[in-house]
Amino acid sequence: MENQIEIINENQRDVELLEKNRKINLQKLFTPEGMDLIIAEIQKEVADFTADIATKEGRAKIISMAAKIAKCKSPIKNLASELKEESKKLIDGVNSQWNRYEKAMDDLRDEVRKPVDEIEEREAKILKERQDRLNDLEYYKNANSCSIEIDEKIKFFKEIRKKVEELSVYDWGDFNFKAETLSQEVILILELKIADSLKQKEQEFELAQLKKEKAEREKKDAEKAELARIQAEKKAKEEAERLAIEAVEKERQRVAEIARIEAEANEKREANKRHRNKIEKEAILGLFDHFKNTSFDDITELHAKQIIEAISKNQIPNLTINY
Repeated sequence: MENQIEIINENQRDVELLEKNRKINLQKLFTPEGMDLIIAEIQKEVADFTADIATKEGRAKIISMAAKIAKCKSPIKNLASELKEESKKLIDGVNSQWNRYEKAMDDLRDEVRKPVDEIEEREAKILKERQDRLNDLEYYKNANSCSIEIDEKIKFFKEIRKKVEELSVYDWGDFNFKAETLSQEVILILELKIADSLKQKEQEFELAQLKKEKAEREKKDAEKAELARIQAEKKAKEEAERLAIEAVEKERQRVAEIARIEAEANEKREANKRHRNKIEKEAILGLFDHFKNTSFDDITELHAKQIIEAISKNQIPNLTINY
C-alpha cells in the first residue's frame, strides 16, 4: 500500500488518476506532505512510461499520456472545492458562535457600565447644550439683518438682544465666566448697531424731509415758471394781436391813402379836363369871335395864316405858339 495516502478518517475518497483508482484522504491530501506524495506518485508512473517516438504508435501513446495527465487536474480540483465547502461550513459555525459570545460579553459589559454611561451621557448632553448656547452667542455677536428697511433692522437687533438677555439666567456651570463676558460683549455690539440704525433712520428722515422740501420748491418754481410762461404767451399773443390790428389799420390807412390819392388824381384829371374844355371852348369862341363875319366855308389859306398870326400875337385866348 505504499502508493496510497494514509487514511486518517472517514473523509476518504476513491479518485481516478491516470486511469487508476486511488484511495485518497481529503484532509491529508491538502497538506504539503500529502500533496508532495500524490505529485511524486504520478511523476513516478509517468517516468516509468515508455514509448517509441520514432513510430506513429509511439507518438500516439505520448499524446494519450499527456491527455491523461491533463485529466488529473479535475478530480483534485473537485476535491478542493468539496473541502472548501466543508471548511466554509466549519468557519461559518465558528463565526456564529464567536459572534454570540462577543455579543454576550458586550451586553454584560454595557450592563455593568450603564450607570456610569448614563451619568456621562447626561454630562455630555449638558456640555453640548452649553457649548451650543456659547455658539449661539458667537452667532449673535456677528449677526446682521439682511433687510434694507431701517425699522426691520432695529427690530431684528432688539430681538437678538432679548435672546441674549434671556441666556443670562441659563445654568452655564464651568462656562459661566466665558458666557457672561461674551454676553456683555454681544449686548454692547447690539446696542451700537441699534444706535447706528437709529442714527441712520434719523439721517434718512432728514434726507427725506430735504428731498420733500426740494420737491416742493421745485414744484413751486415749476408753477411759477408755468405761470410766467402762460403770462409771457398771453403777452406775446396780445402783442401779436396788437401788431395785427396795427397792421390791419396801417393797411386800411394805406388803402385809404391810395384811394384818396387816386380820388385826388381823378379830381385833378377831371378838373384838368374841365379846364381844358373851358380853355378849348374859350379858344373856339375866340376863334369864332375873330372870324365871326367869315363863314367856315370861306376860310382860305390866308385865313389860316391870319389865325396863326392872331395866336402868336395872343389875340386868341388860351392859345399860344412856340417857335
